[in-house]
Amino acid sequence: MSDKKCSFVDEVISQIKSREAKKFVSSELVYHLNEAKKDYVKQGYSEEDAEEKAVKQMGNPISLGQQFNKLHRPGVDWYLVALLVTVMGLGFLPIFVLYLGDSPLGYMDIRHVSFIKSFSVLAGMAVVVGLMFVDYRKLKNLGWLFYAAGICLIFIFQSTGIPVNGVPYLMLGPFTASNMIVIPFFFLAWATFFRNERLKIWMLAPLFAVSLFLLLRLSNLPVVGIYLIMVMAMLWGSHFTRKKAAIFTGTVFSIFTIFALVVWNTTRIEQKDRILGFLYPENYPKGAGFIYLRIKESMSGAGWFGKSEAISYIPNTLTDLVFVGLTERLGWLFAIALVFVLSLLIVRMVFMMVKVRDPFGRILIIGGISLYTVQLAVNVGMTIGLFPIIGVSMPFISYGTMPVLFNSIIFGIILSVYRRKDLVSAKSV
Repeated sequence: MSDKKCSFVDEVISQIKSREAKKFVSSELVYHLNEAKKDYVKQGYSEEDAEEKAVKQMGNPISLGQQFNKLHRPGVDWYLVALLVTVMGLGFLPIFVLYLGDSPLGYMDIRHVSFIKSFSVLAGMAVVVGLMFVDYRKLKNLGWLFYAAGICLIFIFQSTGIPVNGVPYLMLGPFTASNMIVIPFFFLAWATFFRNERLKIWMLAPLFAVSLFLLLRLSNLPVVGIYLIMVMAMLWGSHFTRKKAAIFTGTVFSIFTIFALVVWNTTRIEQKDRILGFLYPENYPKGAGFIYLRIKESMSGAGWFGKSEAISYIPNTLTDLVFVGLTERLGWLFAIALVFVLSLLIVRMVFMMVKVRDPFGRILIIGGISLYTVQLAVNVGMTIGLFPIIGVSMPFISYGTMPVLFNSIIFGIILSVYRRKDLVSAKSV
């Protein structure tokens, strides 16, 4: 870079406070100065004169730098942050509302439970803030690393996991991790794959098949379902044509349907009873249908303002069935308000996605929206009878450290994308 051009760029970026914005503006200025210089050279000017005219064309460097400082300042979506703080705060409600009389916590000390919840929330906030300040663009070329990490983690679950009802869990000190924690690695991996236009869909199909097969071996169908929906959502938000996305999606779900039918025909009778208990609980009142009848009884008797005491005993009202416990105690009015607040996070993420121009950032937000929405929809659906009880937590409300950290990773990455939405070069869009 010549002294004249270098001096101009340095004077412009001296007015910019953000380090990231300085790098971005500097590269953009150099690019546009070079393009303008080429145009003047084509018009017959000498190299030196062309560069001088290109610099002069840019205008006053001081005022230009001040404009760039306002335009490219990294931002925080405070609406999303406020919503996150609100829902994390609401996550304390189940502990105090449900810890009455014959508490579902039973033997557990409320101080211990409150400490774990407080730790989960603080750790979740730290993850959100930490990831927000990480430049997500540095992850673009790490897709294979994330994919390999996800595969390795599956093997760790298979080899060292402690089985609970046939599903392996990892013990991480005082915390228990389900194989749901492999999803963030695949989330980042597929975002990088789908933004790479050199990767054709036939190249990605084997990667998807291998990861899906290994996840199926973990015997955790909710994780498999969430993974399927996440990948399909990101595929539809990628550069692939609608036709290719439709063919791939249709093929995957056709194969999955055939697989489900084969599994159903080879499933043991007691396992089939669990599904039939969900579909026809009245026919299995003392078996698999018992819990569904109790949930129906609790929800129908809750009323608009809830009951001071539990109508019938429901297990797991701090975790998977937290929405049942809160609705029963606080009523349908509160339940509707809670779902509304949690849904506002989805609305806000969609709004943020629309404002992001970077294809990689958009795919990350689409994946994050799908992961969060599936959890919320399935958890509420379990409560109102749309889905069987399959062990999916209500985001940020259910008790547990790992679910909070899982969703904090998603929102931290989304805030990182939004923070840099004005630092995307037009050349890369």
